[in-house]
Amino acid sequence: MFPFFKDRPIGALLWRRFHTAPEGFTVLHEQPDLWSWHAVTKAERAVDSFTRLLGEMPAVVSLEISDAHAGRSWKGGGCDSAGVRGAIAPLREMLIEHAGVEITVFAADDQITLNPVLELFLYSKTDHWTQVLLGIGLPEERMVRTRSWKLRREGLTPAPALSDAVARAAESLRLEAQ
Repeated sequence: MFPFFKDRPIGALLWRRFHTAPEGFTVLHEQPDLWSWHAVTKAERAVDSFTRLLGEMPAVVSLEISDAHAGRSWKGGGCDSAGVRGAIAPLREMLIEHAGVEITVFAADDQITLNPVLELFLYSKTDHWTQVLLGIGLPEERMVRTRSWKLRREGLTPAPALSDAVARAAESLRLEAQ
């Protein structure tokens, strides 16, 4: 047997150090002028949080959308951030049900991405997103349980209604097909 483990029970501190949280965000600051956040939560909250976070972006943003279901993508700049929020709002229920769409909104100093498995990634030249994420009720964690590696296009179920709605949103925002 292993006698060196006998007198030293594995305590909560060790578990806390290596566990992954089912909900929350992590923050990295590896370069002097670049911060990054990764937020994981349930699908409904991820989509709602993405929409709320868009309200913190500058008035004019650039946008990229990729629909893995249809294999289509769009890109555009000079979009009104309120218009982007309005175009994404009708997609809410279908995004929650089917996922498979990546939406990236960015400006000179900030970027927010809702990835195809409904995780949030944020990048910024300042640390202001930490307070915003805490303000919407997401806890800061050491590690979060990622789902990013699990999605493959061939594993997606067809979602023609979502693909059509995404195409209409891209058209309403005057994005160019790629």
